[in-house]
Amino acid sequence: MSEILRDTYVEVDLHALRFNMHSIATMCGGDVAIMPVIKANGYGHGAVGIAQTLMESGATYLAVATLSEALELRQAYPDYPLFILGHTPDRLLDKVVENNITQTIFSLNQAKVLNEKCAHKNVTAKVHIKVDTGFHRLGIYDEDEIFQICRLSNIDAEGIFSHLALTNDEENKKQYELFVQMIEKLEARGISFRYKHIADSISLVDYPEYRMNMIRPGALLFGLRGFHKGYIEVKQALRFITHISQIHNVKMGEGVGYDYLWKAPKDTRIATVPFGYADGYPRNMRDKGYVTIAGVKCPIIGVICMDQCMVDITNVPTAKEGDTAIIYGDGTDNSMDIAEAAQLAQTNKNEIVARITARPPRVYKESQGDLIKLLDLDKDFIIELKYATADNFTNQVIYSSNECYVNKNTAKLLIEAKNKFKADGYRVKIWDAYRPISAQRKFWEVMPDPDFVAMPPELNPNKKPRTNHLNGLCVDITLTDLDGNELEMPSEFDDFSEKASLNCLTSSEEGRKNATYMKEVMESVGFEGYSMEWWHFYDRKTAPTAFSDYPL
Repeated sequence: MSEILRDTYVEVDLHALRFNMHSIATMCGGDVAIMPVIKANGYGHGAVGIAQTLMESGATYLAVATLSEALELRQAYPDYPLFILGHTPDRLLDKVVENNITQTIFSLNQAKVLNEKCAHKNVTAKVHIKVDTGFHRLGIYDEDEIFQICRLSNIDAEGIFSHLALTNDEENKKQYELFVQMIEKLEARGISFRYKHIADSISLVDYPEYRMNMIRPGALLFGLRGFHKGYIEVKQALRFITHISQIHNVKMGEGVGYDYLWKAPKDTRIATVPFGYADGYPRNMRDKGYVTIAGVKCPIIGVICMDQCMVDITNVPTAKEGDTAIIYGDGTDNSMDIAEAAQLAQTNKNEIVARITARPPRVYKESQGDLIKLLDLDKDFIIELKYATADNFTNQVIYSSNECYVNKNTAKLLIEAKNKFKADGYRVKIWDAYRPISAQRKFWEVMPDPDFVAMPPELNPNKKPRTNHLNGLCVDITLTDLDGNELEMPSEFDDFSEKASLNCLTSSEEGRKNATYMKEVMESVGFEGYSMEWWHFYDRKTAPTAFSDYPL
């Protein structure tokens, strides 16, 4: 991580983003493509900083509003599929073509300009045609015009889409039906579209019948809930953090800030914190906003300045300069979440995060979520990670750390099993547990066989979280005596021959006996053995969680 040059910054939890993406994918099913909308600098989270996480979590496209937003992403990610939801002026369509960006088209004239630019370069541009079903922002509702766009020689009309006004159920249904009618008319004339989409964050939850084969989640990705009828579990991904610059003791009657619009009603301890409206904090939060210091709400007092503001810390006598102050949190520990901030500022949640300017640096973290370090479990375990060395079937180092993680619930089962083995005079040696997605890609390159290796999430059409190494719900183990000497087993670790199966009678009787005993104990606490690999066990008590990619 590069050095943070301010005491005020935005903290983005990438694990929360992955969790939200997989919650959405699970709700909508594997047949629905996900186009995350990361316009407005990724709703304030930093589009470039979150793009890789979203693509690794199964995104088909990344959508933005403007050409400038798309070019920023293209510079960072030369190969990611990018889509511009808004208008790109005709004079700039060359840049769309040159950078392989999919463009929204909402008029025949616009399509002809793009087609001509593509013809000069001997390329084809992908477009999605915007249909105006009543929102009256961008779009057309002319069958012949859309038909002509689709027939242009250098245009690939890959998709067609519209946007709901979300007025009420009746109006939403009218818009959806108009959209479907247009598609059916065009299909009757031989036009087909790979992607059809109308559902945004709210409608994909409240109106599942409108999901079609692509959805466009925006605010929902970041844990901002706008739905009313349905429900999906999502986690807020952003915290806005600052630190105390200076502390003053103000006498009763003294003023603070511009025009002394706040005067101390009693002797008061105040702190200056280095954030203001130039960072995107609403200036109308004066006299109602607060920060949280050591779990205590500290009211903002006086006029909110461009770069700083003052807060009353009288109720935090232990507060000192340099202490953390939470501007926006997730609602825990007395912090103000985005929903509350929107209510106090009399706006919506999207504006609160989108208005956070580029000045506060974005800090990306991989919260451990439901994972804990194996080395933190119990010294009775022997940790010998096969894939941290070249001593495995790939003959290469898959991940470089001498640490590994496991789901905290899976860890409880492991400890329970370990105690049973210990009572019988054995120890558990762990070869593998959680592994990062980057490691899984290496496995897949060596052995692209789903019977043996879990597909990396971006390649797997089934977006539903599954029990495997990617979420710390699987362990590869063997047994040793109390001195650490391995027991005889049916085969070597990662021997994918028939000997790895307990059903193979050509392996030694002693090896089969030891592996059968290990399997019986593991299954007695809630694991399930894998029939083709005697060392591999699934946690069957814990529901699969979203994949993650914690740095080891």
